[in-house]
Amino acid sequence: MVGSSRNLTTRNQIYVLGLNRFADLTNEEYKTMYLGPKSDSRYRLIKSKNSSHHYVFWASDHVPESIDWRIKGAVALIRTKGVVELLGLFNSVEGINQIAIGDVITLSEQELVNCGTTYDDGCNGGLMDYVFQFVISNGGINTESHYPYKGIDHTCDLIR
Repeated sequence: MVGSSRNLTTRNQIYVLGLNRFADLTNEEYKTMYLGPKSDSRYRLIKSKNSSHHYVFWASDHVPESIDWRIKGAVALIRTKGVVELLGLFNSVEGINQIAIGDVITLSEQELVNCGTTYDDGCNGGLMDYVFQFVISNGGINTESHYPYKGIDHTCDLIR
């Protein structure tokens, strides 16, 4: 155990467990309450109308063996409100935003819940691909301060 613990420490994979609002839930209760229904397979057919650019790796490119995105500041703070499934999705989008522009901006979960219904299931969650698709087709997404989180499904506010 000591050897494996030392190995984890040297690889910087230490974490601390603690009690939170999910600690007393069974796996089944957690899935039912926070992960929402399984995605509808018909949504898998949605494709982006926007062309995308793909990075092509050339043999002469210098690519580091690993990158610690925490040190680079691209790991957003974990939130404990809202749809658990969406929290991870937003952390991903905020991290990508930090990599692209150098700043972590807290994005509006509520806008996705209210307006992204083509791509997700409101407060019942959604898939990461659909969050990205919504942001692309919407031309971006508001900040949390501009379109604050309410925790329930509302009508999309297009004026914001």
